Amino acid sequence: MAAPLTLLLVVAVTVRAALYRSSLADLISERVEVVSPLTAWKRVVEGLALLDLGVSPYSGDVFHETPLIIYLFHFLVDYAEITFMLADVITAVALYMAVTDYNKQVFRKQKFALEADLYPLDCLELIRSPKEMYYIPLKVAMFYLLNPFTILSCVAKSTCG
Repeated sequence: MAAPLTLLLVVAVTVRAALYRSSLADLISERVEVVSPLTAWKRVVEGLALLDLGVSPYSGDVFHETPLIIYLFHFLVDYAEITFMLADVITAVALYMAVTDYNKQVFRKQKFALEADLYPLDCLELIRSPKEMYYIPLKVAMFYLLNPFTILSCVAKSTCG
């Protein structure tokens, strides 16, 4: 993994951890712009409490997640903040790897087309250089990790997507 990506991941996790520890975390978790009644962490905690009491969390209007989620969070409820941060990190690394693979394919096709003289002369300035292709995956990961909505939904522990 590239050093810039590692630095980006450290910055993103630090921002999320700082927001988790601030007084803003409670405010963020109540905002309807970030969480809905269906995706709020509060609902997951209520569903877990009902499950611990032997009551089906699906018997009322409290819990709307899949059974897999409730049993997964039953084990991870104490580590919820780390779980949500880790999910964002895994998503960013997956995006980085997917874009890197896509860029390799585009570069191969571009190289073949250049060797076969398939590009018109006026389009040669649009061809991506290897340096440009190196930074595209990093930009995609950066736009994901430093997107304010992504940060806020992580801090609010929204279970949506």
